[in-house]
Amino acid sequence: MISAVMTLVDEIILLIALANMGLPLGEPQRVHVRDMYHGKSVVGAQGELLRGASVAVFKFRRDTLGEPGNPTVDYATDPAFWDQMKASGVNAVRVVFFDAFQRSRGDFHVHPNQPFPFTSLSIADAMVQGIEDRRTAMRQAVLDRDALLADFDTIVELAAERQMYVMINYHDVTGYQDPDFEEGLNRHQSQFAYKTSKDYLFRFWSLIAPRYAHRTHVFYELMNEPVGYHPNDYSRQHVRDIVQTYHLVRALAPDTHIVLGSFTTPASFNERSMLRVAYEMERYGAADPEKNGVDFENASIGFHPYDISDLPHSAVPIREVMRRYAVINTELGLPHALRISDEEPESPGYFNDFLSSQSMERINVSWFAWNTFGPEEFGLVFEDIFCSDAHAKGYFWGEELSLAEGLARLQQTDCIDAQEAYDIALSLFHVHTDDPKATQ
Repeated sequence: MISAVMTLVDEIILLIALANMGLPLGEPQRVHVRDMYHGKSVVGAQGELLRGASVAVFKFRRDTLGEPGNPTVDYATDPAFWDQMKASGVNAVRVVFFDAFQRSRGDFHVHPNQPFPFTSLSIADAMVQGIEDRRTAMRQAVLDRDALLADFDTIVELAAERQMYVMINYHDVTGYQDPDFEEGLNRHQSQFAYKTSKDYLFRFWSLIAPRYAHRTHVFYELMNEPVGYHPNDYSRQHVRDIVQTYHLVRALAPDTHIVLGSFTTPASFNERSMLRVAYEMERYGAADPEKNGVDFENASIGFHPYDISDLPHSAVPIREVMRRYAVINTELGLPHALRISDEEPESPGYFNDFLSSQSMERINVSWFAWNTFGPEEFGLVFEDIFCSDAHAKGYFWGEELSLAEGLARLQQTDCIDAQEAYDIALSLFHVHTDDPKATQ
């Protein structure tokens, strides 16, 4: 017997039936801040959460493709890998600019004043890697820049063709300034000390920010875990540097969403919490009319749910921030029992969940999985762990993404009935995806 009572999903599907399914969708419209039951979150154009994987782009892998023991195809620009991600429920990809990490690290036994190979964005970058002639160094910097942009251009197009979002991330760890190559490394170091300048960071964003400013499916994560390791370690100088970088990028990409903070963990040892640091970003220069803080109407606070101390592993700091600012989980890993590397920090779930991905779904926070670098690793981590757990426990997001795609088609269908149906269907979709019963 067929029930006379239609579910919300049934009603949405019925309305979506008015869409022209033959329309090519193209790249999604911009991510935005959505105020939901649990607080503010960064979501896709229809209000859907982002469920993401990570790919890395860097010179060393690019230059060693095809060498003995190395792959012949770069997975990051391989259409087959992007098809795999799309088919597995990924609707966003964090593109990690890993050269920043390479640049700040080296091997004392190889050369104490020379970093690992990295993309040169200036003559000085090429010369610190061993090129002595300035003209040769300039040519190398141009070649490196062009190769980097070719990779990013390809990735941006691959994502657009599959209606996926791209979050471009400048990726160092516990730093964002320029390394001090003159001071060099000692035999116990692998990471250079940092100076106060931010030339490489600024050159990167000056190159990238305007290039993809018009692409609606692209947004930016300014830094990665810029301060070690807790919110209380973020000084006022760190806040000034983050706000300065924000204004550089905002001027070059006025409409692009920007993610700031990217805290290693939400847990803090004192009252200088993640919320306090976010508030200082917003209020920076409030007493000085010549200065402006962050406008969080189109920006958010990024965090990683790692458990790296004896502090309570709790979602309370996240939910405190959500009440005032949008949040996004730009990197999550695995609990100890499932880690694929001893160097990987522990990332257990909250609310007694085994995986932090389930906890993010529980409080409506978009998330990006770490260690998905290539088809095999993606299969092991995203498909066999995250997706399998979601299917087994009944929180897989496939239906939500299908409905969001149907809504996008309905939105683009050019007739009055379709537009009226879209308005109704979107409101029902927002009710469907904002379920307070999941609260714990």
